[in-house]
Amino acid sequence: MSNLQAELFEQTSGQGTPLVLLHGFGFDHQIFNPIVPLLENKYRVIQVDLPGFGQTPLMPFNAFAEQLIAELKKPAAMLGWSLGGLIATRLVLEQASAFSHLINVTSSPHFIADTAWPGIAAETLNRFSDQLRHNPQKTHQDFVALQVPQKSEYPIVLPDKLTQEGLAKIGRAHV
Repeated sequence: MSNLQAELFEQTSGQGTPLVLLHGFGFDHQIFNPIVPLLENKYRVIQVDLPGFGQTPLMPFNAFAEQLIAELKKPAAMLGWSLGGLIATRLVLEQASAFSHLINVTSSPHFIADTAWPGIAAETLNRFSDQLRHNPQKTHQDFVALQVPQKSEYPIVLPDKLTQEGLAKIGRAHV
């Protein structure tokens, strides 16, 4: 675990090719804990708290990018989920030499809906922001529900704690 310049929080484990994991809105680096054991034999997994989430304070994008790239010893694969994918895409576009791959999971190149893009309504995002302060578990459930089609055969199951047991619950829900 480290805390770069008392700003960007990241947790690193494993060895090999660097793989940066960026979480979605309202979550923190711990959302990836269930999959880290599956990755750390082949990758140096770098779980990052995005600015304003988890243990990373709000900061300008450029400061975030500079600190993250300083942590990388060689070009890294970048995986972003939802909002993390939006940020990952911008990082890769602006700092291409620092990254070898870009993987987006249920992400969008434009987060907020407008007349030319069917993103999330600004009012919905504001509601999520307010709700996150009062009821994080419900916010997480509602946010994930936006990413799963209404008629999905997969029920949405978020464990109270993201553990191996929780991962097993999610796996059983998808069988």
